[in-house]
Amino acid sequence: MDIKENIENNWVDLKSNLLNTKKYWILFLLLIVFHCLIRFGFDNYAHPKLELVTLLLISIIGVLSIAYYKSDNKSLYKTAFVVILMFGIICSVITPICIIPDEIEHFARADITASGDLFPHHENNSFQVSQSVLDLTARGVMHLKSGAEKMDHDNSSILRTDADTKPINDTKVPYRNAFAQNPFFGYLPQALGIFIAKLLDLNAIWMLWLGRMFNVLLYASLAAVAIKKTPILKVPLFVMACIPTMIYIGASMSIDSFINGMGLIVIAYFFSMYKSPKGSLNERNLLIFSLLVLLIGLCKVTCFAFIILLVFLPRDRFEGKNYYYGFLCVVLLAVIALLWSKFYANPGFFESYRLQKWIVYDVNSTQQVDYMLAHKKDAIIEILRIPNYFENDLAFSWVHMIPVYLMFLGAVGLLYPHEKINLKSRIGAFIVLMMIYVGTYIVLLLTWTPVGQLNEIAGVQARYFYTLFPLIPFIFGFNHMSGDKLEMDNYIIAITIAFVAFTVLNIILGIY
Repeated sequence: MDIKENIENNWVDLKSNLLNTKKYWILFLLLIVFHCLIRFGFDNYAHPKLELVTLLLISIIGVLSIAYYKSDNKSLYKTAFVVILMFGIICSVITPICIIPDEIEHFARADITASGDLFPHHENNSFQVSQSVLDLTARGVMHLKSGAEKMDHDNSSILRTDADTKPINDTKVPYRNAFAQNPFFGYLPQALGIFIAKLLDLNAIWMLWLGRMFNVLLYASLAAVAIKKTPILKVPLFVMACIPTMIYIGASMSIDSFINGMGLIVIAYFFSMYKSPKGSLNERNLLIFSLLVLLIGLCKVTCFAFIILLVFLPRDRFEGKNYYYGFLCVVLLAVIALLWSKFYANPGFFESYRLQKWIVYDVNSTQQVDYMLAHKKDAIIEILRIPNYFENDLAFSWVHMIPVYLMFLGAVGLLYPHEKINLKSRIGAFIVLMMIYVGTYIVLLLTWTPVGQLNEIAGVQARYFYTLFPLIPFIFGFNHMSGDKLEMDNYIIAITIAFVAFTVLNIILGIY
């Protein structure tokens, strides 16, 4: 078959898919047009050129993505990759400089990694970063009297700074923040982007853009692998992987891209072990799962708790005595978690301006523990208040859609039809979910919150819990009706892509 014939066949397939999926992409188009109508302000109507170009671009990407899905599980992971990568690349370019939480510090750490320093340590209370990193981020922050930094959203657009058009200045200058407690491998994609920008002698902005693009490429790849790997709950996993904020953060310099992607991989592998034939799980499976948990745990210590999922798998899935070896894996990773925290993560945490927060804002873990033990009721009530934090996180770009989107997520998580899950495994997954959930709160209580302040835990954001979302349908899903899900899946995918498109639209509508 020659190239011309191949192109003609692909074109015929595309036209056929467009016709077969027309009611789904028409729904997608109606949703994004409706969204524009309720979001457009006077300035948008007065100068609609950029808005219309963006609307046209995301319409094309959305329609082609929906048509690309061929209503089978084999193509779903490819659709996820395309959706996350395409919309993520757009976000990586149009999202203002370092508007993502902590992106300035992640940018600095990625630049340090790009220079070959994999285990950075501060000298004279600072790290060495490229001058261009500070030039790019200077317009995106305001320095407060307290010494802290706050994002200046109005001035962080590339349209309001000339640093982006300047050549890269790789002169090393001191900067006090660099997330030294995080492992280097969480910054390799961003570092690769920065290295290529320097190697090709591009303008400074490409350090940020290529770093973001390679990071979202990693997240898209991990999400696609997870959806391909899982034998159950593929569509709910697709929905969770395409949570707009996860793509938005994935298209940044943040290590959260790696954490969220690895969370999907860990849970997908757990699902695959759950569905494995009787007597098939061996030492290799235990080793792979332990290594996956190790990678995510080194980035976010509370995620070490994922290893406990091993002991809640049906015992008959294991070969010989391998079920009991799972307990050994739990013990080994618990030891690694303690050693990592004590000898690397905690020292790295203090090698930054965060130590100043402890001094200035009366943060003391020992005194906080004593206070919590003396006020157990108040501490428990605060830990149960996660819904109060969702608005802050999901409000990155579409506040008015939060209730609608949460209902959509809830419907997929609770009502999506799937087979019955073993009660032991459901209970075990719930225990792990609660351990990570409560553990995250406790870490923030001890490391960020002033002593005695239990009514508002400092630093809590819903994005810290996104790694747990794929467990929700496994634990709480109660629709076990059998039947053809083809129609439902197509609508769910179209609506999911529409919500992702809303995020892109709102960046343009709200900032440009």
